[in-house]
Amino acid sequence: LVGSALCQTQVVPADWYYPKQDAATFSLGFALSCLVVSCPCALGLATPTAVMVGTGVAAKLGILIKGGEVLEAAAQATAIVFDKTGTLTEGKPRIQQWCQYSSEIKKEQLVWLLASLERHSEHPLGQAVVDYYQGSVEELATPREFVAKTGRGASALIDHYGRVAMGNRAYLRDEFGIVLNEQIHHQMTVLEDQGQTAILAAVDNEIVAVVGIADQIKTDAAATIRL
Repeated sequence: LVGSALCQTQVVPADWYYPKQDAATFSLGFALSCLVVSCPCALGLATPTAVMVGTGVAAKLGILIKGGEVLEAAAQATAIVFDKTGTLTEGKPRIQQWCQYSSEIKKEQLVWLLASLERHSEHPLGQAVVDYYQGSVEELATPREFVAKTGRGASALIDHYGRVAMGNRAYLRDEFGIVLNEQIHHQMTVLEDQGQTAILAAVDNEIVAVVGIADQIKTDAAATIRL
């Protein structure tokens, strides 16, 4: 107020102003300069305090921020990329569609066979196959020579059925020389266009089924994105 009064009464010469600066702006800058000189500690604590409060509020909302620099950079963000599994989805994939191509094996028998293959798998998609099986886990067969390829698939020997395998196109092609026909390729494309993971199942190097697996969207996923 004192600075403004001095400017208004022209005690402070107008030629002290910066170009296009009026008396109010000059007096405000003068007051802030005095504040910085007289109270540097208070201003120095203001920024880390604001960052601490901001990150604390975000943590209560389930948003973890690494630090002040990240929080500051977030103001410039124009897009957000989510790791959807367990964030926007429940993190528990389930079989959504079952497309069988073998008439020699009944569906219940094939589900048992594939669940037997995946019974010891630690992959979420493998667990989805086991969960799809309606019977007791103790009733499943014990696979032999189980081999899992990260991000590709798994196979094992099961008594009376030979080599049973589940995986993606590349896995069955590279490991077993299986080439998809147009019908199966089209079915996989349809499932993938629906946002599902299309998994091939083969018994003795013959495709017997295509399984569509997807994770359920959380009920509050839309609210999370809007936030």
